[in-house]
Amino acid sequence: MSGPSRGSARIGPDGGRLPDFSLPCALNTASAPPTLAGPAARQLRHIRQSNGGGMGNDGNGFFDTKCAAAYLGLSPRTLDGYRVNGDGPAFHRFGNRVRYHRPDLDAWAARRRATTTAEADRLGAA
Repeated sequence: MSGPSRGSARIGPDGGRLPDFSLPCALNTASAPPTLAGPAARQLRHIRQSNGGGMGNDGNGFFDTKCAAAYLGLSPRTLDGYRVNGDGPAFHRFGNRVRYHRPDLDAWAARRRATTTAEADRLGAA
């Protein structure tokens, strides 16, 4: 039997309903489900409050690290690590601020697309 279909409810280990993350939260303009709590809810609120629903912090498609990480489904620390190691998406530095342009995030994610686990392992090792 395959996993839940897109948009269907999933049950977490504590018996509660898990949110549907089938769309990147930066693009999901619906309000957060009532079961969404913790870091994911804070990231979603941060994106919506700081940039009017996900178009980037300055309205021009630029994301700060926290928003870019949420857009990609990563933690900000993971994205920081990728940036330090040169494995992450292209970024811009404006003074002491790091910003990611949305097309750069999309291009980086597309380059990491894999169709088999062996291919994914090669991408992770590269």
